[in-house]
Amino acid sequence: MRDMLVLGLMAATFDAEIILTNNIVPITCRHFTDSAFIISAIIASKRLFGSLIQPWACWRSDFVQTRFGRRRPFLLIGLPAGALALLGVGLMPFLIQSDAARHTVLALAAVLLINSLLQIAVDLNWGVLEPLYADTFRQEQLGRASSIRQIASKLLTLFMVSFVIGWADFNELYPYLFGAGVMLLAFALVATSFRETPVELPPAQTGYNLFTHIGKLLGNADLVKVAIVCTGNLALPAALSLLTPLYVTETLGLSMTALGTVQILGVFLAVVLAFPLGWLIDYVGAKWVMAAGFALYAVASAGLALWTHDYPSLFIYMTLFGIAQTVALMPMTAMVFQYSAPHERGHIFGVIQFCRAFSAFVISIALGSIVQLVDSYEPMSYRTQDMKAPVQLAVRLNAPKDDVTRYVSTHLSPETLKILAQTTADSKPTPALSEALAADLDHLLQDSALYTPERFAGVDLSRQGRRLIGEKPGGGDRLTVLNRTLLHDAFPAEISRKVNYRLPYYISVGLALFAMVVALTARRGPYAKTLADKRA
Repeated sequence: MRDMLVLGLMAATFDAEIILTNNIVPITCRHFTDSAFIISAIIASKRLFGSLIQPWACWRSDFVQTRFGRRRPFLLIGLPAGALALLGVGLMPFLIQSDAARHTVLALAAVLLINSLLQIAVDLNWGVLEPLYADTFRQEQLGRASSIRQIASKLLTLFMVSFVIGWADFNELYPYLFGAGVMLLAFALVATSFRETPVELPPAQTGYNLFTHIGKLLGNADLVKVAIVCTGNLALPAALSLLTPLYVTETLGLSMTALGTVQILGVFLAVVLAFPLGWLIDYVGAKWVMAAGFALYAVASAGLALWTHDYPSLFIYMTLFGIAQTVALMPMTAMVFQYSAPHERGHIFGVIQFCRAFSAFVISIALGSIVQLVDSYEPMSYRTQDMKAPVQLAVRLNAPKDDVTRYVSTHLSPETLKILAQTTADSKPTPALSEALAADLDHLLQDSALYTPERFAGVDLSRQGRRLIGEKPGGGDRLTVLNRTLLHDAFPAEISRKVNYRLPYYISVGLALFAMVVALTARRGPYAKTLADKRA
């Protein structure tokens, strides 16, 4: 029980980085680009490194022999390195403060580099975690060991979504400081309070060849199914969380504090359910519990795609998503290691982890690409981040050369006109300028007189704009959507386009149902043991 508690507390701290990656890092990246594809690519790089670093760490840790153990040295390196890199990501908006400097290839490259270093460090930790559990606990104990880990993880998550995520509304660096702190605490825990269980090491292999390992997986139908379902319990949270911060803040118009609080009940219920689920996994086996988790994922995804329009509905489906994540993920350790002998645990899980992480990477990139191409029909208001080039827009409005610019400039408030009068092409963007422009353009979204054929004759109208013009909306949400589309068409370089952040949830429904069917058809592994077997 002591080892269950120590490993559970240590592993729980790994989730701090996941929570920050899912909730805060997209907002940090938004300072440097308005492209959903680029943001999703940066977030998805976590999965790419996971597909490369984690399998290697799994495999290599089978053969390492040091006075610290064979899995533990990876944690002693990865935890402090991850804490430093996490701080680096959080500091980027403070180190590069001007909008002109942020929206450059060099700034984006710096963000990507530091994020990559973070993911490499974190993946050293994740790569050895599951084999370490399998080394430390018997097969029929893995469900309960996972439940204690889930309880510790969800308690940390509960604190973070209740308080830490909301700290970003005051200062975006605060959540990163907290995340780095808990990773350093995990390092102290590993260094002082845990020793590995000695195991007989297999003969050392001469080299690491991922393709050989993948070939072994493809030759085993049972491992293929395990790879698919384990991919599902990583790819589905990745797909659901990929652009959720932007979905909440831009599509629904809610705050970062709201994004945190809607996750509280799901995390609390995950804590309550963790130990009963662990016992159930140990008693009946992993596949039934995992299939139920995927069914819950499908319902949560459908709700976020179709029925979420405000805080209460978001709360309901994010709660269901939180429960689904726990129910689908907890059986993974028992599911995988029922097919692997003790001497090849790192090898087998490494191959599974490659499939999980690489598939999640591909799915994340694909979703980001699709989202970037699909316009949103949500009635979104303007935010300061939507002012992509505020100085350039101000210069155009100061000296209008076309009918649309002239019309917009006549509808600006005296306060905004005063700020514009002080703005030249050489001026640096300021928060006051972006806020003033966003507020005044927001008032134009309900202006039924904005569009006339003559005024927009020289504007290259988008397909969405032409379609909405044909509807002739006289007011309400459709007019808001039309006017925002028209303003982007008129100022494409200055105002960000609105994209459809609901799309990933539609796709997730199909992925979840497919994974559920595969889980239900999985066969019992040769090393499977349950409490029901002992009582038979």
